[in-house]
Amino acid sequence: PLLGPGLSIAVLNGPSQCVVSGSYEELNDLEAELDREGLRHKRLQTSHAFHSSMMDPVLSAFEEKAREAVFGEPQIPYISNVTGKWITAQEAADPRYWVKHLRGTVRFSEGVGQLLADADSIFVEVGPGKTLSAFVRQQLDEEAAARNVIVNMVKSSNENVPDDEFLLRGIGRLHIHGAHIDWQSYYAGERRFRVPLPTYAFDRQYYSIRAGQAGSGADNRGTTGRVGGDA
Repeated sequence: PLLGPGLSIAVLNGPSQCVVSGSYEELNDLEAELDREGLRHKRLQTSHAFHSSMMDPVLSAFEEKAREAVFGEPQIPYISNVTGKWITAQEAADPRYWVKHLRGTVRFSEGVGQLLADADSIFVEVGPGKTLSAFVRQQLDEEAAARNVIVNMVKSSNENVPDDEFLLRGIGRLHIHGAHIDWQSYYAGERRFRVPLPTYAFDRQYYSIRAGQAGSGADNRGTTGRVGGDA
């Protein structure tokens, strides 16, 4: 209700954060209104008012170019930012879909909700920092936080950790949570040797506990114990 006629919701990042797009004049009016309402806001530096009515003049030309493209069926399932749901082969091959992608709201928050509803997930942020991870965490209650894993793979500028160490920590977290790691690709170009562990065989010894030996007065009818580790 705070938006003027020339403003659009460009991005839904989370339940409590969105991006508004439009002309400078109307954004100035909106910022003044937000100040009066005591609502926090921040001006983003972008080259164009993406996902707003200011994209309308290029939509027809964009669609013409899109119709020249040959679209293939997606080979990897992914969440559509247009619908917030799983992409369909029909949508991916429709030039009008890509026009909506240019003009419509980016429904990142709804896409995260779709993933959380489908199954337990591992969320991997592959860009620097934790911006998108923070948006995901906004949608995790205590139970969901225990079932879903968030891993950052690229450190931000204020994290004083060597790049290799930060990357390996992320890969380690993925590994212990069941993700498949392609170690052959990771160590490509290096010569690695596999060392079998342990390097000795356990010498197992078996001892029988005979009835009456426990000393506790219990009716011990015989138990076999094993000493010597299985590691």
